Amino acid sequence: MSRGPVLPRLHALVTALRQNGARPAPQDVIDAARALELLGDEALSSRVALHAALSTTLARSLAEAETFDRVFELFFDADLDALAPALARPLVELLGARGVDRARAERLLEALREGGDVDRALLAALIAGDDERLHELLAAAVEATDFEGLTTSLQLGYFTRRVLTRLGVDELEGRLGRAAGGAGERDGSALAGAGAELLEGLRRAARRAAERELHKRTVIAPRAGGLLDRDLRSLEVRDAEELRRLVRRLAQRLRTRLATRRRRAQRGHVDVKRTLRRSVATGGVPLRVELARRRRRRADLLVVCDVSDSVRQASLFMLELVAALADVFRHTRSFVFVDRVGEVTSLFSPASGAVAGTPATDAAIAAILAGDVVPVSHNSDYGRALRELFAIVGGSVTRRTTVVILGDGRSNYRPPEDWVLAELRRRARRVLWLAPEDRGTWGYGDSELTRYARHADAILVVRSAADLAHAIDRIAVG
Repeated sequence: MSRGPVLPRLHALVTALRQNGARPAPQDVIDAARALELLGDEALSSRVALHAALSTTLARSLAEAETFDRVFELFFDADLDALAPALARPLVELLGARGVDRARAERLLEALREGGDVDRALLAALIAGDDERLHELLAAAVEATDFEGLTTSLQLGYFTRRVLTRLGVDELEGRLGRAAGGAGERDGSALAGAGAELLEGLRRAARRAAERELHKRTVIAPRAGGLLDRDLRSLEVRDAEELRRLVRRLAQRLRTRLATRRRRAQRGHVDVKRTLRRSVATGGVPLRVELARRRRRRADLLVVCDVSDSVRQASLFMLELVAALADVFRHTRSFVFVDRVGEVTSLFSPASGAVAGTPATDAAIAAILAGDVVPVSHNSDYGRALRELFAIVGGSVTRRTTVVILGDGRSNYRPPEDWVLAELRRRARRVLWLAPEDRGTWGYGDSELTRYARHADAILVVRSAADLAHAIDRIAVG
């Protein structure tokens, strides 16, 4: 186990634990740091003592203890000396293998040592082929590199370069190039070849170190039930069918939770002030508990879903969830659009038998996909769709109405007509926009989401079925 600084490793360990699903609280981290302080040198030399101190303070359950053990192995067991064996051979040997005799090799090494633009420790270790010292320098460079944000293998090249920069490879490469250029064609070519071999060994070791850091942050594989958290735009046909079954069960759980909330709201909660005031008459003994009841009026819901190719899957799941929870709201109207608007309230109404998972729901979705409601093969035109929507529902939107629009806001550079959203917000209780794209993409290209956001009470990112369920929960409660 490396004897490098423990506190920086503790910070990195906590970050990795959180990225793998464990949730050590700030106080847990403080306790861990105090435990390391009490252990002192024993924390650096005894793996058993270190594991005991950190697992006791950072793992809050059996599941987190299992996660901790797997992450701890990567941080404190094998370490970088197992990552990059045989980093280098003595430079004299590499030059000799390229036909350079000992005397000429020594002159090349002397030229290489001249100048102060390179890390002397790194250069000395490479010239001597000191593998142990090179491992120490590489470990120090990895320790000093900030790997915050490393989440995918696509980033490995960038973080490898950061490790190499910390190690001082850029300056070393320049020094090798200048020494080779001043040594004549034959010896210069030999030195350039030997230097390239050494540098390639360092690059491979830095790449392995970056891969190891990535593994620390993704050591726990996603659960099989993670389909609810999958990006809806990346679903295959077989996944979509399985996800629909999961969504039906999810809708039932939502119904149960919302019904429980309604019952609790009807019962009310303890009104402490009124209870204490009434207890004055009985000598401060609260013989009767007073309850405060908040009358909750069910809202009207207006749902408008974009069913163009880019967001169709999310919209269909949204419509199915809304249909399953229709009794939570006083009145529900549902619309779909691409460049025209069409109402689908009757297709998903309880009167049609459209409960989640029934043939009526399947028929409603099939009708939308077939283009029987609106042409689904056209290009999106949010401005036209909003104008048509306002012409249909503008007069019926009141302070009891919650307006929910699901779409990516990409209108193919056509007029956004955001005045419609402003007018709906003025008349409605709330206007919520559900966006299937992350905030970093809003306002780029033909996206008008930043313009629409000015007229919405909130924009919720819904990239998965789980996100949709959270959004529905928020809509129903609010």
